[in-house]
Amino acid sequence: MKPITFTCEETLPLAPEDIARQILDLTKWPDFHGYGPIPGIQSAEFAVQTPGIVGSRIRVTNRDGSSHVEEIVEWQPDQRIRLQMKEFSPPLSRLATGFEETWEFQVTGNETHVSRSFHLHAKTFPAWLLLQVMTGHYIFFGVRHSNDDKTRQLLQSLGNKAQAGMVAEAAAFGEVVVLATPWPATEAAVRAAGDLQSKIVIDCTNPLKPDVSGLEVGFTTSGAEQVAQWAKGAKVCKAFNTSGSNNMSDSVINGIRAVMFVCGDDEAAKSVVMQLADDIGFDAVDAGKLEQARLLEPWAMLWISLAFQGGMGRDFGFALLRRSKDNPA
Repeated sequence: MKPITFTCEETLPLAPEDIARQILDLTKWPDFHGYGPIPGIQSAEFAVQTPGIVGSRIRVTNRDGSSHVEEIVEWQPDQRIRLQMKEFSPPLSRLATGFEETWEFQVTGNETHVSRSFHLHAKTFPAWLLLQVMTGHYIFFGVRHSNDDKTRQLLQSLGNKAQAGMVAEAAAFGEVVVLATPWPATEAAVRAAGDLQSKIVIDCTNPLKPDVSGLEVGFTTSGAEQVAQWAKGAKVCKAFNTSGSNNMSDSVINGIRAVMFVCGDDEAAKSVVMQLADDIGFDAVDAGKLEQARLLEPWAMLWISLAFQGGMGRDFGFALLRRSKDNPA
């Protein structure tokens, strides 16, 4: 998964070097009251302080009782300062493997524009989803039973930017609607969603037979094309159907990104879906028009067959290898 990035900006009547000196003044760190999932700071002290500043390590105690270490990895006080945040205690240790914080300075007259960005590396796809919610994204789950224990526990874990309700409520709420249903329930789910005119609809389904022996729809049409017929006026794209949910959590296998083909007739909608696939960590590839789902759905059947009948299990994915134009041999 790609890191989640968010930025806060401010213009200060100070030179970059003065701002850098303030960063090293740890008595000022408790002035940071938190941003997104980053908690406010209670206290900070040097664990290691190097003469050249790079390599210095700062032990931070946060207002929520957690702690972490920040190591200065780049120190160019006239341009850029970069810190790596690591050694988290819970709750952040359950969500992220590491954060990076970058300060960038641009001088205009007697003022300095400061851009402070955070890059969050999530541990798993559920953690990535939670961090997306915590950094400003809103999610509405369309479910049959919005008050059951399972749904309440999910919402409690995601915070106040996630909610659940009827399918039609979720569809009306979202700019992007993700359809992830068993095939026999798909038409009913689309009908329940109501008016999907101009919505981006990501069809993640596969039209499997009940015994998973093959596809109910194929070759001269596709499940995705049927979804487009049911969801009149929606911008339907096919994606996230050719790999298991475990690979949504971790799409990099032995250092190689698993491929995720995306097809759809609306180019702008397809670019949104490809960006989402790329953000999760897949090698997102434009597979063409929606009719290409006639090929992607049987390909998903290959993954399912290998995983469950072929003895490979679910810990594998497909990758796209490209020969370099500079090295055609």
